[in-house]
Amino acid sequence: MGLVVAPVVKGKEEEWKSWTKNLKGEMKKDYDDLNKRHGLTRHGVWAVETPNG
Repeated sequence: MGLVVAPVVKGKEEEWKSWTKNLKGEMKKDYDDLNKRHGLTRHGVWAVETPNG
């Protein structure tokens, strides 16, 4: 199992949410191809606020 940690800069949360919605919309074919190519079957997302915001 792999793990990717990607910070979302404060004030950019809505842009990130919009991007993730695109994975089910206009980017769905590319997203599905990426998952198939790398054998990915599950994704999890956790939003955690750090001490720096």
